[in-house]
Amino acid sequence: MHKLFLGALAAVGLGAATAGGVVMAGIVDVGADTPHSSFTYQALTFARERAIASRTGDIQVPADLADPERVRRGAGNYAAM
Repeated sequence: MHKLFLGALAAVGLGAATAGGVVMAGIVDVGADTPHSSFTYQALTFARERAIASRTGDIQVPADLADPERVRRGAGNYAAM
């Protein structure tokens, strides 16, 4: 059992080191100006959705979300960024 645990730990460590090496070497192009591979697209989509879901649990959607005045004000805020 002890050897199994050490083997699993070594496999996880090797996987993490490999992933870190791929990221550090810039092998995966995550720029917005080039199309992503299917795997990269799915990984980025998953990461984005999880990040949003973990931070938006208590947000209440305004009843007037589609109101033209609200949209205009929001567009102005967006343009200012």
